[in-house]
Amino acid sequence: MGIALRAKWLAPLLLTATFGCKNVASSFHCTSASQCALDGRSGRCEADGACSLPSASCASGRQYVYAGAMTGACVVDPPTMSGWQSETSGSVALLRGVWGSSARDVYVVGDGGTILHSIGDASWSPQTSPNVVRLDGIAGASATDLYISGNLNTLLHGNGTGQWTAVDMTMHPPFDILSSLFYVTPALVYAVGNFGFILHSNGQGGWGQDSSGTMTWLFQIWGSSTDLYTVGDGGVILHSVGDGVWTAQPSGVTTALFGVWGPSATEVYAVGDQGTVLRSPGDGSWSPTAIGQGGTPLLGVFGTASDRFIVGKGGLILHSSDGTSWAAEPSGTTATLRRGWVSPERRAYVVGELGTILHRDL
Repeated sequence: MGIALRAKWLAPLLLTATFGCKNVASSFHCTSASQCALDGRSGRCEADGACSLPSASCASGRQYVYAGAMTGACVVDPPTMSGWQSETSGSVALLRGVWGSSARDVYVVGDGGTILHSIGDASWSPQTSPNVVRLDGIAGASATDLYISGNLNTLLHGNGTGQWTAVDMTMHPPFDILSSLFYVTPALVYAVGNFGFILHSNGQGGWGQDSSGTMTWLFQIWGSSTDLYTVGDGGVILHSVGDGVWTAQPSGVTTALFGVWGPSATEVYAVGDQGTVLRSPGDGSWSPTAIGQGGTPLLGVFGTASDRFIVGKGGLILHSSDGTSWAAEPSGTTATLRRGWVSPERRAYVVGELGTILHRDL
């Protein structure tokens, strides 16, 4: 049977593919699942850069399409590796942020202007930053629209080609470090940093500043368009409904809080120094959560609706499937781990000092 092409990247080919036999079609190299949708069906960008579509006749449930000689063949999944696997970054920099549009398009940033990119094959290629400074945060709306933040007024924009352009921030207050970025929509991006700075994009290339009501260093921001959190030094937790007004919420602690994230609006975590883990049901109240790790500094929290992770000093990785019981997972490293991210394909990444990059398939 023929497939009508609706994806814009395939329109110029004007070809059809036949399933069930190996008709050779023109090949296309994908970088994200969004490029592999045909006739209203969601596809997948495989690890070899070829598109696949669902197929009940294949053991993997997927069949190659527009993959040259492989068109019509069943995708064969490699054996699943259990636990956390180390990847060779080629860097010894302190890596501070990780984000990707898919498991085939992942970025890591860190000290000394470090920008690394991977297509999900466990190898990493350096990209050039126009500013050789500490880079802290990375976030994007898609494979072709992403930002990196760092110190010395650094904000970089990328379009997925490996080229990064410095955003002119000279018209804004002279902040020192932007620690974290969070995309709400392509037209609305938030950034937080020291001196209590909270910036947001206006969708027209400019950036405005919200009044945070604090001079505290803010380390991370997370949430949704109407439910935003940022955390920082001294146990500071701020909340906004997206109207530019930020309200302090009592944390009950004075330790620095380095990470904030939640699987839902009614289950939000803040983690920080001295083993601090706080949990909120989303009503403005926060209560301590025992994780059995003493005073180990905790630097990041991330995950999915069914997998929650906390990372920290000494290679610590904690996992919980329910938010109640937490267990340490072997990381294979003693390096301090700072941030994590999970791809749409459920591959988790963790990054940290000495160029450490780990991944685990969930």
